[in-house]
Amino acid sequence: MPEPKEPSLAQPENIEAERIYREMLRIAKTLPPSEADPEEKIFPFGNNFSLLFEAIYRRNKNTSSALIPTYLELAENLYGEKWKKFLEDNNDLVNEILKIIEEMEPYKQLASLYRDLIFKAKASKELIDRAGEDTNFSTMDVDAWKRLNPLLKQASEAMAKYGIDPKKFYKYGE
Repeated sequence: MPEPKEPSLAQPENIEAERIYREMLRIAKTLPPSEADPEEKIFPFGNNFSLLFEAIYRRNKNTSSALIPTYLELAENLYGEKWKKFLEDNNDLVNEILKIIEEMEPYKQLASLYRDLIFKAKASKELIDRAGEDTNFSTMDVDAWKRLNPLLKQASEAMAKYGIDPKKFYKYGE
């Protein structure tokens, strides 16, 4: 019985995997180097809480997103004037959060491309590992979360002062 042949780079899935890998490298080059320890793990404050602010970001950018009705419109419907007052009085804090969320967009693009590399392009384990190493994928957003988490905590505490239960947005859907 003949030996199985190594997949040719001319096969469509390999071409797509290489294209995704090159796009990941291009994006990674635009990002600041991470100072995070590869073993360091960081978890978003309040689990999904940042998605409330990402929904604000998406609406501001006129980008359609399921986050808007799921988080932002929920806040508006549940808390109405309290929510408006919170946003008005905490404009600087919210803008700081939105700035970091905007800075995190390339990281989200990389995460999406990495998933595509694994599941859609069905890349080889070698290419998947290489993409992770060459882009520093596992630590690249740690520094951003270190800056964002204290701001989210501050927003959570401020919301409570306005009679808004921030925990409604921590683990939405559970």
